[in-house]
Amino acid sequence: MPTEKMAASLGSASEMDLRYGYFETDVKITAEGMAEALPGITLLDFVFCLLRAADAVMHGKTGRAGFTEDDTSITFHPEGSDVMILRSWDPAPGRCMTDEFISGVRLFVVTGLELIVGKYPVFAENPAYHKLLAMGAGLELPPSGSAR
Repeated sequence: MPTEKMAASLGSASEMDLRYGYFETDVKITAEGMAEALPGITLLDFVFCLLRAADAVMHGKTGRAGFTEDDTSITFHPEGSDVMILRSWDPAPGRCMTDEFISGVRLFVVTGLELIVGKYPVFAENPAYHKLLAMGAGLELPPSGSAR
């Protein structure tokens, strides 16, 4: 949780400060074949990474979420109508349907942002908040059977 001084500046804090200095939380990722607990993740950095990964997957490319505290990463690799989830520290892959991945990312983003704004309304004034909303709004799957 941010200090009182940090909370007061949420409306104008830089994107980088928000990504790496605010809102540390525990995250759990589950998919067929895996369940991973990620303690101490900075929420907004993970949101940015997931949005970029989901955008890549929607366009048939591999997406990646990296962690600044070390060189570990999670890779999201599209395979037909599925997404293969590979963790750099565990050889056992996970798998889910692409539409489940996209809707899961969208839900994670919306829920995370709503929780922050609910507790710290001034965050809604921050340009990074609006950037994340726009990125999340851009997550759309192409119609079935079409490629992007």
